[in-house]
Amino acid sequence: MSAADDLLDAFQSFCTRWGFEVASPGEALRDIPYGRQRLHLHVQPRQFGWQVGLTERTSFPVKPDVDEYVCSFRTSPHSLNPSWPLAWKLTGPASLPRVSEGIQRAYAEELGPFLEQTRTPDGLLRWLREADAPLRLISPSITRPLRRGLWLTDHLPVQERAAVRHDLREKILLIEQVMNRNS
Repeated sequence: MSAADDLLDAFQSFCTRWGFEVASPGEALRDIPYGRQRLHLHVQPRQFGWQVGLTERTSFPVKPDVDEYVCSFRTSPHSLNPSWPLAWKLTGPASLPRVSEGIQRAYAEELGPFLEQTRTPDGLLRWLREADAPLRLISPSITRPLRRGLWLTDHLPVQERAAVRHDLREKILLIEQVMNRNS
């Protein structure tokens, strides 16, 4: 077995401890109220070992009772906190403990708290309204997570929807104004 295989085995045991079910090597998921959270360990071969990355995807149906259309939000430890590496380098069995520890710490310090905070559409919408939240998600556009957040407002109590939609739209407009000024 290679160091990459050993890491994938270790990741499976981490995921079980974190409350996820292993779906396939390097991928685990758990159901949450109204949606699902998924962890993915990317192990890509390189010339001298493997490049290892960890990402998370939280998904909710757009309408509370209809699973047909789902919107997802992705992030990584590095996106949440740039002091984390984009990826770890697994060069062989000797580097396995360091990479395993890095993954566990990244989950404990960044992904775990994020996943707990965003377990519900309400929690995710609260998080999205923080100052730099859209910058901490993996997306081709800085405003896309906010636009997707607008879709999730149907999950909120009726009396809260208008205020949350207003906050998200204001944030989208502000970001677009700044981007237009800088281009």
